[in-house]
Amino acid sequence: MIQGKERWQVWEEAYESITILEDIFSVASDDRTHSALLKIYKSYIHEVFDSMDKGKKIIFGNFAVPGTLMRGFNTDEVFWYQLEALSVIQSLVGEPGVWNAKLADAAEAAGMAPEICSVDRIAHGSWIQKVIPTPDAGFYLTTPCDSQTCLVNNMVTETNKPTIVLDMPYKAGKEDIAYIARQFRGVIKFLEDHLKIKYDFDRLKHACEIYNKMMVNVADWVELRRPRPSSQPSETVSIMAAVVTVFSGHQSSVDYSIETLAELKQFQAKGVKTVGGDELRAIWMGTPYWTDLNFYNWLEGELNVTVPMDMFGFYLAENVIDTSSEKSMLEGIAWNAMRNFPMTRQLLGSYENYLDDYRMLCRNYDADFAVIPGHLGCTHGWGISGLMREESERMGIPLLSFEFDMLDPRVKPRDDVEILFKNFVEDIVLPNKAAR
Repeated sequence: MIQGKERWQVWEEAYESITILEDIFSVASDDRTHSALLKIYKSYIHEVFDSMDKGKKIIFGNFAVPGTLMRGFNTDEVFWYQLEALSVIQSLVGEPGVWNAKLADAAEAAGMAPEICSVDRIAHGSWIQKVIPTPDAGFYLTTPCDSQTCLVNNMVTETNKPTIVLDMPYKAGKEDIAYIARQFRGVIKFLEDHLKIKYDFDRLKHACEIYNKMMVNVADWVELRRPRPSSQPSETVSIMAAVVTVFSGHQSSVDYSIETLAELKQFQAKGVKTVGGDELRAIWMGTPYWTDLNFYNWLEGELNVTVPMDMFGFYLAENVIDTSSEKSMLEGIAWNAMRNFPMTRQLLGSYENYLDDYRMLCRNYDADFAVIPGHLGCTHGWGISGLMREESERMGIPLLSFEFDMLDPRVKPRDDVEILFKNFVEDIVLPNKAAR
């Protein structure tokens, strides 16, 4: 039971899993990342149901909505619910093969095309199945992909609540950022007027300061993951975006960033190595393998493969928010929404953005090969796969591309993915490395 009440089963089972995992990881005193993640997800589940019990105004948003911006509202009166939160929690600590599959199927049965990203089908399915709060309003962005716009369209139509959708520009130049910041002011006024609530820029300043503390820690962590040998498990990289996207501007994001950075420093000081043999480093340029985080442990244990950095874990320290004025804060949040957010950073605008990051990550993290997982429904990812292959050939870095789904294990079972990786490493990566 969550906070003394029987809740929706999908949440209850995730909560029970968290409690069990807390007991397991409490024994491993040096495992700080898992303990921190479980703590903030457990707290988040409390916040979800606390908001319902106390009758707070609930605002729906898709995962590209900057959480920091929403912290300017009084959290005693308002709760911002990210539509994708449940699917991520189920993937990382629950039973994605059961619940994510069930919710995705519910969306398809209601008419959502199976070609739509599972992230969005699950989010829509959670609304259809009535296992998430009922919103009082909605605030959405049109980034980072086409599937998100499909989800947003459904939520606007079906919730029948006051909703505002921002028009996100194609590029992230100075004028574009100013345009987004002006729209943020419109969002604030819209929500104030319709929900009869008040926005406080002093609260926003505090949230921006929290965001900056988190981002400095994350940027240090990004840099410290560069040296060989790798000391911290690869799965840690894939988790970072799950924290930043939901908890930006929230104290729990700082707490998590402190713990995962401290863990990395501790492991490096002790000379910990994540693999026993000759380390093979892979840059993961796409959606992470969230249906089973133990897959990363298998890569390390069976193939000596590490993922020192991926597209979802990479963030830039220079994008801290200037808190000197309302304008600078809104523009700083806008800049981060465009240039320091996974997928939007790489896939909005020219494909050179994606290729630039690919080159940089391969160089900075001394990659032996690269992975572009073909997440079902990710038209952006599939669209660039040919350019990625050409760039890989120029750099002399083998590229593995395969079809899978980041949240629905039915698309490509883990056993099949393991065979793909094993054959690719043995037949291509190792001979390529030996020939250098």
